Amino acid sequence: MGKKQRKADEALACERPDREAQIIRLSVKYLQLLAANEAGFKADPTGDSVFASVGNHIGKAKRSLIKLVGLSPHAVPCAAPLSEHELRAKVAVARALYGFQSGEELESDELIYLRFVLGEVEDFFSAASASRRA
Repeated sequence: MGKKQRKADEALACERPDREAQIIRLSVKYLQLLAANEAGFKADPTGDSVFASVGNHIGKAKRSLIKLVGLSPHAVPCAAPLSEHELRAKVAVARALYGFQSGEELESDELIYLRFVLGEVEDFFSAASASRRA
């Protein structure tokens, strides 16, 4: 990729008016997939969970989580801090991470997500503080 193409890609990434909708949509999708996974295990009476994991809900949830990291202001050059709605949606995902629910250690993709969310929270409060001082 040439220098001009990189600059064009960065400029395009800075103009993401649909970021809020994407973040909320992916957050809802992640939470719904976890709920579907849990419901499947509750409904499967076989004891060996043969039917519970048929929909691959956890795999799909992980893909949503990775996409959420990709939309982070920390991953996109010159992106504005998250809005309150974006931050609330991402915090809801952080609170519901599968590793927290299953009583296991967080997986690497969950840890990365959590690190990004913590940075986004800090950026949100820094921006709010700067606007109050202005």
